[in-house]
Amino acid sequence: MTLELLQAQAKACTACRLAEGRTQVVFGEGNPDAQLMIVGE
Repeated sequence: MTLELLQAQAKACTACRLAEGRTQVVFGEGNPDAQLMIVGE
């Protein structure tokens, strides 16, 4: 699975109630080959 496909699936996801009130999906940015990833809210 590519990051582009994963991002498209995240934007279209309605699998849980979070989708009802969200206004956007913030997928991320940066080097996809980075050795370190920081996840935040």
